[in-house]
Amino acid sequence: MKVSLILTAAGSASARLGVLLRAAKALPDAEVQAVLLGDPGSQREELIRADCDELLFAGTFTPYCAESALPILQALLKEEKPSLVLFGPDISGGELAPRLAARLNWPCQSGVSALALEGGELRIVRGAYNRNLQGVFPPPPPAVLTLARGSFEPLPLLHGPRAALRSVACM
Repeated sequence: MKVSLILTAAGSASARLGVLLRAAKALPDAEVQAVLLGDPGSQREELIRADCDELLFAGTFTPYCAESALPILQALLKEEKPSLVLFGPDISGGELAPRLAARLNWPCQSGVSALALEGGELRIVRGAYNRNLQGVFPPPPPAVLTLARGSFEPLPLLHGPRAALRSVACM
């Protein structure tokens, strides 16, 4: 299963990547690809230590403008064909995830608090009724998910380079 983690370079990208990695590591043998939108600047050296298979730098976009990132992500995901796309519990995830899912015609689940593979099938846990009820859902891949705030502790980044780096030119 190929999992794409989407995050923007704004703020502390390394901490947000750690949260997304923790969620992705719940899926054994997943091929994990992190996609960073924007210029990582001084965070680049820290981000390449991420415990993922590939780190993609996907060009620039207008910060805090979801519409500027959508064509980049749409083209990239059509080419890469992941089974699952994860967004963090931040403003970019809340804005980008449902819009991207609609453009790709994929299902979107928000507020995911746990991921698991059971019998080779993906199962997600998410809250309902203001998190007073937990439901288990089997989203058909490909799917777009946003994580629930506070559900995953950040995975620490490694001490040496781990991820294969690639810059992609979209748009």
